[in-house]
Amino acid sequence: MTTRILVIEDEVSLLEEVLEWLHFEGYDAMGAVNGHEGVSLALRQPPDLVVSDVMMPEMDGYRVLIEMRSHVETQLVPFIFMTARVSRGDVRYGMDLGADDYVTKPFSREELLSAIHSRLARRETVKDYVDSRMEGLRRNLIHTLPHELRTPLVAILGYGDLLSTDAESFSPSKVAEMGAMIYKSGKRLHELIENYLLYAQIETTAIDSAKLHALQETVTEHPDKIISKSAQMVAKEYIRTSDLSLNLNTGLVGISDNNLAKITHELVDNAFKFSASGTPVAIDSGYHEGFYCLAVSDQGRGISSEHVANIGAYNQFERSIYEQQGLGQGLIISKRLAEIHRGEMHIDTALGVGTTVRILLPAG
Repeated sequence: MTTRILVIEDEVSLLEEVLEWLHFEGYDAMGAVNGHEGVSLALRQPPDLVVSDVMMPEMDGYRVLIEMRSHVETQLVPFIFMTARVSRGDVRYGMDLGADDYVTKPFSREELLSAIHSRLARRETVKDYVDSRMEGLRRNLIHTLPHELRTPLVAILGYGDLLSTDAESFSPSKVAEMGAMIYKSGKRLHELIENYLLYAQIETTAIDSAKLHALQETVTEHPDKIISKSAQMVAKEYIRTSDLSLNLNTGLVGISDNNLAKITHELVDNAFKFSASGTPVAIDSGYHEGFYCLAVSDQGRGISSEHVANIGAYNQFERSIYEQQGLGQGLIISKRLAEIHRGEMHIDTALGVGTTVRILLPAG
């Protein structure tokens, strides 16, 4: 498929010359003599790359770039400016708007083609990386999600069928036991669906500036109470309250109560899931260099550096070796929740020794 390049230049002789260069190189080159025409053409026939003059009447190159970045069809298209304005402030302004490169007028054929080749190669590299990540996500979804949804559903349907067709043959204690299994399976199914929806919501919020700003304005006043309550609930579920150690400080933290509770739940759940009963799970929190730090430590099997580098949604590490439940969303959900609140996640781990996950959040 031929690469399509849009050139926007109000100097007709230069526009025609650049289009001739591009056609000679085998590109599908389109031309526009002003910004309005260029934006309209780009939206009708989205290009693979845009080369635009900066100083143009009515709509200058900066406005063209802003318009391009505001539409889904063109917001990721590489953008090169052609301009005689090369002051540091001009370059910085263009880069802040999302420009990928500058070519200074007057320029040679080789200079322009070199910039175009470089940006197109970079675009292909990014595309290959995104495709690879999406393929990994698709693979994990295909192999993991159906199994994780089917397992609790089979239990619910199986016990439900027994109770609905032959309940009188079971003792009250057996009926209660089956009811408990239905509840446990239903709860697991509910958590899987809730995490799936939450991850989708996080990614949607991350690209919505209004929602993101509103979320980043939230503050938790008593993080110690929220962390303690969430951690103790998880410890109780694993029947390991005696393994839990809490050393918490309080104060204002730049995150919502619900999101802090969710991060705590996921990290503590992982710590108990991947460590043996009788080994400690320690939770510490406090202030450090303008951040509120939440640290969850265990003495479990640890995580390899390769797996740490590939943390992602629906990615359970070493599922074929260790029998474990879940979609592998705990770490990525915690990481993304921290990031949309202007925070960070760091992992210190050693195989056979244990893992410490640290969440840094802005001090309120």
